[in-house]
Amino acid sequence: MIARRTLLLCVSWSIVLFWCGAAPVRAAEVEVDASGQQEQEEASTVDEALVFQLIENSGADTFRIDIQTATEIAKVIQAAKADPETHSMVAHMRQQDEYKEYSRSLTPDMIVSALSEALSEMRAAETLFEMRTPAQALDEMIQDGLVPEHRIAEYKTNPELLMDDTRKHLYFTFVSLAAAGGYL
Repeated sequence: MIARRTLLLCVSWSIVLFWCGAAPVRAAEVEVDASGQQEQEEASTVDEALVFQLIENSGADTFRIDIQTATEIAKVIQAAKADPETHSMVAHMRQQDEYKEYSRSLTPDMIVSALSEALSEMRAAETLFEMRTPAQALDEMIQDGLVPEHRIAEYKTNPELLMDDTRKHLYFTFVSLAAAGGYL
């Protein structure tokens, strides 16, 4: 519930960030671009200190992430850190009073929990888009109530736009959470 509320609070920032493009970035074995897509590479280098910080900040009482999830989150964070456009957007975001207030309202375990959920949603979206045609994915997302009513007609005309918008939204939700947690 807390993670879902945290993700909902990020929506306003992810919408703002969504309209800003970001060039593809690479870190270790994950490539992340503004569309939120990830591609695997062969070599893997991950910041172990970041992995352990994520695990430690996940808390023991309510939610504790495993090392695999922490590693995957760390890879996306590293990729975002390496992207100058994402870095610029985060710097701009941090200057906004509303975002400062939002960041102060979150505890470290809330942020890590929400990062884990955002990563899961990124994976789920990619699985959906890989297994279905854009039109089928749109129909499923409409059935699940994930498409705003005012955008349905636009997406029916161009279902690929839904894929792009979803990827960007999820990526920037992740980035705003990582920035709020001080990971970016």
